[in-house]
Formats: sequence, C-alpha cells, structure tokens
Amino acid sequence: MAEKTRYSDEELEEFKKIILDKLDQARKDFDLLKSAMTQVKVMIRKIPHLLQVLEEGAATLSKEEAGRLAQRQQKFIQHLQAALVRIENKTYGIAVKPAS
Repeated sequence: MAEKTRYSDEELEEFKKIILDKLDQARKDFDLLKSAMTQVKVMIRKIPHLLQVLEEGAATLSKEEAGRLAQRQQKFIQHLQAALVRIENKTYGIAVKPAS
C-alpha cells in the first residue's frame, strides 16, 4: 500500500475553509475577551466607594482570567494563521523529520 505524503488541492481547499471559519470565530472570541477586560475597568470606576474594595478584588480576578484567555486565544489564532501558510505552500499535514 502506497504511503500518502501530500494532500490533494481539493483536500487543502477543504482544510482552508475549515481553518478560515475557525479563524473568524477565534477573532470574534478574542475581541469579546478584550472587550470584557475593558468593561471590568469601566465597572471599577462606577462602583460606590463602600463596595469598591470587594468589587476590585473580584474585578481584578476577572480581568486576569480574561487576560489569560485572551493570550490563549491569540496563540490559537497564530496557529491557525500558520496552518493557512502551510496550506498555501502545500506543506500542510507533512511531518518534518528531524535531521539525524
């Protein structure tokens, strides 16, 4: 049985469509996370002084969590973009063997 080493142009086009859809959704999610971080800052400014100490702690945790999620989302976007480059170069799915 012959080993398949490269994807066909049709397969690569199918992968490209899937990745572009995922990239579009990932960018929307990233924008939501950035918006959430901004909203936390706005909420802190609007909190009455008596509740501010408690709310700042919770808001800080939310902001940090949103920041971590945003970083992970950004890394995911970068991986999707790299996959698109490999599709364009027709090297998507080809394992590179390390030099001996």
